[in-house]
Amino acid sequence: MASTYRGLQRFEEAKAHFERAIVLAVGKIDNDMMLSLRVNLCGVLASLGLFADAEKLLIESLEQDPCHGRSWNALGQLCLEMGRPHEATKCFQKAVEINAEDRVAVSNLLYGLNVNLKLDRQQQLKTHVALTSSLPRRANPTFHNNRNHNRKLRIGYVSADFRKHAMYGFLTPILKQHDRSQFEIFGYSEVQCPDQTTVEYSRQCDGWLSTVGLHGSQVQQAIESDQIDILIDLTGHTAGNRLDIFALKSAPVQVSMIGYLNTTGLPEMNYYISDEIRDPAAEDHYYTEEVVRLPSGGIAWLPPKEAPGVGPSPWIENNLITFGSTHRLNKMNDYTLNLWSTLLKRVPDLRLLLFRNDFLDSEDTQARTLTRLHEAGLPEDRVFLAWDTQRK
Repeated sequence: MASTYRGLQRFEEAKAHFERAIVLAVGKIDNDMMLSLRVNLCGVLASLGLFADAEKLLIESLEQDPCHGRSWNALGQLCLEMGRPHEATKCFQKAVEINAEDRVAVSNLLYGLNVNLKLDRQQQLKTHVALTSSLPRRANPTFHNNRNHNRKLRIGYVSADFRKHAMYGFLTPILKQHDRSQFEIFGYSEVQCPDQTTVEYSRQCDGWLSTVGLHGSQVQQAIESDQIDILIDLTGHTAGNRLDIFALKSAPVQVSMIGYLNTTGLPEMNYYISDEIRDPAAEDHYYTEEVVRLPSGGIAWLPPKEAPGVGPSPWIENNLITFGSTHRLNKMNDYTLNLWSTLLKRVPDLRLLLFRNDFLDSEDTQARTLTRLHEAGLPEDRVFLAWDTQRK
């Protein structure tokens, strides 16, 4: 029941049920299962913005069992969300040392490296290659796709974000602009909780498969049966990724784009789509893939349907410039904060607005964010926090 409430994002009810489950389970389940229950509770506490409570509970769990990998992974996620990427990396490394087969911990570690400034790009590349080398591979894969050059090419998209997610604004224009006289489009969805956006995506595809619960080899066989010519990863090392499918070389041509701004580390991934601004040609050696640069930008974005029209700049009326950020808080590393601080110091009337629903009903998250901004030298009277007031 607690897991159901968590899936429905009814976190207060999920918290109460996990706490009740833990009480009822004392003496009835083994230590590993109990610690896993506590990890789930910590995930709910973090969703409620109760980071200090979650951290305390995880530290207590690790004092009981320093070799519980899921607890180290959960603590790493917590540290990342609290803007402590160096500690997060150490926690993820611990989780991977305990269980190198834990793909979630591996991808969390690799994702965390992108905001951990202590590792340079070369070290990041080596770590990506090393930690993905244990994924199952196929020896000498062969394909039997129709070789008629007059037929439509088949493109398959793989993602855990075929739902209400920021990916929608980037992917929808691509799907809508595909020349259907030239291409057939397939979707391979790792969405745990489908929504109306998932339905919308599925209707734009000629073929659709939910990959949830399927082993990598099962999905690979389905993709091969669909005779996909180009298979595209939209997730990288972010939540819910299915890079195991790409490691099995499920299609003749495999591409990564949009969802992850770094190499996947997979030699089976042929191309990475980007542009000269994000990935200058001089940095090609940081990728295991061949970087393909689109001339007008590697990604385009479609505003949501409910977005208001573009109006006159507020600067014209109030003579103030406001910079805004909607990024996840774990991306506010020291480098970013120092950059923002420098900007505000150089432009006296410049203001900064952070818009995140993480701040909703979480005074702890608000206070922690403002403290970090203040410690980085950002003036308190020129920094503002905001969130969607109609979200409830």
